[in-house]
Amino acid sequence: MDTTAFLTDLADTLEVEASDLSNDFVLEQGNWNSLSLVATMALIDEHCDVTVDVLALRKCVTVGDVLRLIE
Repeated sequence: MDTTAFLTDLADTLEVEASDLSNDFVLEQGNWNSLSLVATMALIDEHCDVTVDVLALRKCVTVGDVLRLIE
């Protein structure tokens, strides 16, 4: 996975600057809602060819949590 490309797309989804994203970035600081949750699932599928469980993704609090989920 190209982490930089994934984070750039995730930043667009969260409506924040890509440079703001780090492992410690709290998702709710961005536009983290049900729509962005679905969009993030699609990004993960697109970038990693992995399908994640919506409940597992919903439990993620930080960007680092999302990255660990898809590793």
